[in-house]
Amino acid sequence: MTYIGILDANRREMYLEFMHYLADYKGLSLDSINICENLDDADVIIIDSIPEDTRHLENMHPKVIIVNSDSPGAMKLALNRGGQIITYGFNPKSSITASSVLDNNIMIYVQRAIYTITGDSVFPGEFSLEGAGSGGFIDCAMGGVAAALVCGIFP
Repeated sequence: MTYIGILDANRREMYLEFMHYLADYKGLSLDSINICENLDDADVIIIDSIPEDTRHLENMHPKVIIVNSDSPGAMKLALNRGGQIITYGFNPKSSITASSVLDNNIMIYVQRAIYTITGDSVFPGEFSLEGAGSGGFIDCAMGGVAAALVCGIFP
């Protein structure tokens, strides 16, 4: 079982939607993934934005931290936590970015090799999330795809 913590509780459902989208597209199940409330228990943490009080985050040391590189201060929070850091966003240096966004299609680009929590490699490449729609939540699509990839759900 893989435990995922999502720091931005207000957008948790959107991240899950894109993880489910990718799993459904591949005919896979997310049964082996559990969303946890306590970030100290998470194997994978998605950091979208920084809360006002970060003291409760001092003990988090997940295997993988997925961080929105477009969010000011998010990378600082991710550093020195151990584990692999995967960035997503429109920043051209991000590990995962959207190379094209149309009304009903998002092209996701994995710019460098990343590793799943079991150690398998995900090599650079581009793939389409057809039918995903933009809806103004492209960052959630990139973060959700990053979480799915590190959990072994490949496009």
